[in-house]
Amino acid sequence: MDTFCFKVYYDETRYGERWRSHDPTDREIMCSHLIDRSIRPLFTAGFPANVMVNVCVLKTNWKHEADAELMAIIATSAALMKLNITQARPIGVIRIGRINENIIINPTIDEQRRSDFNLLYVCTRQNTIMADLVASEISESDLATNIKLAQLEAVKCIDSQVKLRERYESDKKVKLLTSNSKNLQDTRTQSSNHSGREVALGQAHCVEIKSDVNRSDGRGSHQIRPVHCEAGYLHALHGSSLISCGETQVLCTATIGKPGETQSVDVLPRKRFRVDYDFPPFCTNHIMDIFSRRWREIGDGMFIEKALLAVIPTQRNFPYAIHLNSKVLASDGSSSTTSVCGGSIALMDAGVPIKSHVAGVSIGLVTDDETSNGQLENYRIITDTSGLENDLGEMDFKIAGTRNGITAIQLDAKSTLLSLDVIGEAIKYGRQAHLQILDHMEQAINSPKETSYYKERRIEDDTETQITLQFTLNEQRLQNAYSKMQRRKRNANGEEKAKPLTNGGFVESDLEHGLPNSKCDEVETETESEKKTKKEEEEAEAEDSTKRKIVIEHCKQCNAFKTRAIQVKEGLEGAVPGVTVTLNPEKPRRGCFEIREEGGQTFISLLEMKRPFAPMKALDMEEVIEDIINKIK
Repeated sequence: MDTFCFKVYYDETRYGERWRSHDPTDREIMCSHLIDRSIRPLFTAGFPANVMVNVCVLKTNWKHEADAELMAIIATSAALMKLNITQARPIGVIRIGRINENIIINPTIDEQRRSDFNLLYVCTRQNTIMADLVASEISESDLATNIKLAQLEAVKCIDSQVKLRERYESDKKVKLLTSNSKNLQDTRTQSSNHSGREVALGQAHCVEIKSDVNRSDGRGSHQIRPVHCEAGYLHALHGSSLISCGETQVLCTATIGKPGETQSVDVLPRKRFRVDYDFPPFCTNHIMDIFSRRWREIGDGMFIEKALLAVIPTQRNFPYAIHLNSKVLASDGSSSTTSVCGGSIALMDAGVPIKSHVAGVSIGLVTDDETSNGQLENYRIITDTSGLENDLGEMDFKIAGTRNGITAIQLDAKSTLLSLDVIGEAIKYGRQAHLQILDHMEQAINSPKETSYYKERRIEDDTETQITLQFTLNEQRLQNAYSKMQRRKRNANGEEKAKPLTNGGFVESDLEHGLPNSKCDEVETETESEKKTKKEEEEAEAEDSTKRKIVIEHCKQCNAFKTRAIQVKEGLEGAVPGVTVTLNPEKPRRGCFEIREEGGQTFISLLEMKRPFAPMKALDMEEVIEDIINKIK
């Protein structure tokens, strides 16, 4: 039987690259998924043709790079509206942030990093289609207020799309195939992971829910499934947890790495905390290819990461790399929100000093068809949806948060668009479910476990550094003392020649003169000239120790490299006395921007970058200069 097929391909073309893999990046996959989530609800059930959208980003400003996905959604809406093939007309898109209690519309990348919440909102003139939020424990009232503000701001970009359509009204319209339209069924029914009998039972089950009858498993509309949590399930690992929510079961593990074992990403800074979400086919009794990551695993992994990011300690308090892995063993809905709960428990079991537990819950909606004015009638909100309820419901709303507030949401409307009142009611029931789930999680573990391997690893790293430093200083001190002794002996008799220095420090004849290895820099008698020479040598050594030589190696492909290198050079030489900064002492490597100390540590190393050199352009050079100054001092 024919089904409606809607595909989106988002491509960030990188001109000037000599070679590029044909596989899309995670960012391109997620941007394609965002466009799909924003546009798919606009199509009516049984749409009689397949639709494919190709979005190609030709050029972006690195300061506003995140806005490319917003422009892609608007461009897709305008193109489809020109063809007159969607029911709900154009859509509006907006991003909202907040810095120091000041609301910012469409913030830049730097402003998004400093914002205490980041809301992406897609809507029509009246209803909500999609929303994504990552926040630092925002309250319910603040979230509702900002969603209303986003609705008012997002509709402003709809008028320009209407004008564009009026301009091209005289163009030839697309003739859609209608011969098979009677044979088409609802897209949600066809794409679900259940058999026809299960779908029929689920539809009858939804009718019972709307009639205020208990759900198929005997739960009420706002009753959560039985929750079982176990911390430290795998004793050999740093941290682990096994959590069950009804028939859904997830195994989470937390691994702690060295500070340098952070994840390399396209845009700096490097990710110190990362999440891998694994949704194998066997968890839903299916057979499919498992050798490539699907958009669901990438998207749900990012939701888990956003939900837990608010409680992760700062790099100053916990400098180690954190890797959280979530493997779904069995899935009957809400596997990603269950992974949020299991990930929080695993982090505490690993000893990560997170602020508090984070719980997640999925909220669904069962309703009749909406009325002509776009309002819903006879709807019912259900908490902690099962797999069948999620497939056949009208809304997929994931909410994660602590006892203090919400940390992340992911809202998707299906065929029925959502009003702000429905969203506010869903948030209220979600927060009530959070408190119940948090009680179960705190019974398993209520505070980070006290572990010793962090301290042992830090002591081990520090000991290696101290031993190397001590060996270098002792070897230098021995060499200086030996040269001074030979000079004094020559001044005394002018006959004895310098003896070679052995691995032990001095030859046997030197030890006969009463010069022990432990106090090789002390002599019994000194003349005035020897004291003067010693003083001059000490001053020279002190002066050499204060001089630092910094090398900046930058590519010559673009003036942006040279501009940033000069900025760092002027900033360091003006702030730290005795520092000498050299630009490109040798032929630089292609696509390289590296700042290092001559014979010492490397502060920044960006190698083999391709145009448009996004990792380098994303750097805040003032922060880079300040960080290098602190490390030097």
